[in-house]
Amino acid sequence: MKEDQKTKKTENKKRLDVFLKASCLVSRRSVANHMCEAGLVKLNGGTAKPAKEVKIGDVIELRRGNKEIVIRVLEIPDKQVSKKQARELYEIISEKLIENDLDL
Repeated sequence: MKEDQKTKKTENKKRLDVFLKASCLVSRRSVANHMCEAGLVKLNGGTAKPAKEVKIGDVIELRRGNKEIVIRVLEIPDKQVSKKQARELYEIISEKLIENDLDL
């Protein structure tokens, strides 16, 4: 019975880098790791390390290029899913372009 309880607990959580890859928000897990280490990903408003656990209802902010995306986690996948199914794992709360501060 303890084993069943452990399995149920892990189904509702996943590492942040694994979730970003499974949800097709990043192309590779190594990219997710790099983004977290560079401070481009926040989890529930705080800094996010790649091993941080993601749960249903968590809010993830990520910055890719000149875009900032804020999503809410709706579902945690057991395994890798198709791109079509990946879109069902989260909802986009906001998406905005970030202006470049460089003067040319």
